[in-house]
Amino acid sequence: MDSNKQIHYLDRDMAIKANQLAGESGAIRDMNGLESAVVAPRNAALYQGTI
Repeated sequence: MDSNKQIHYLDRDMAIKANQLAGESGAIRDMNGLESAVVAPRNAALYQGTI
């Protein structure tokens, strides 16, 4: 990976907004589950040494 590129991760609010822009209702059944799903890629990158 090019070290000059910065990685931008989706946050909870951006995920909700993207869902709404896709035409979905935006209703969140489990906010903790959404938060967990959103931070999973960042945690994987940090703890698996991919960044």
